[in-house]
Amino acid sequence: MKYNKNKDINMPKADDNKWWCNVIKKLRREQKVTLLELSLRTNITSSYLSRIENGHSIPTISKLQGILSGLHHQIEIVPIEDVMF
Repeated sequence: MKYNKNKDINMPKADDNKWWCNVIKKLRREQKVTLLELSLRTNITSSYLSRIENGHSIPTISKLQGILSGLHHQIEIVPIEDVMF
């Protein structure tokens, strides 16, 4: 995942299934955005956003995309190796 401004976000190990917690919290705090303000931007309750940031809820890709959009970022999927199905 990359910032829109081409700054890399260090992604945790593949076995860490709560990587979104740190990404969202870091971006929100860097922008000095409260949970309430992000809630108003995304139409997602502040309690649900808090649960996501604390790793108690797993957001769908759609919700994650909405949250990142509310923080003026986007999901960028970059293939890192060939995968055969």
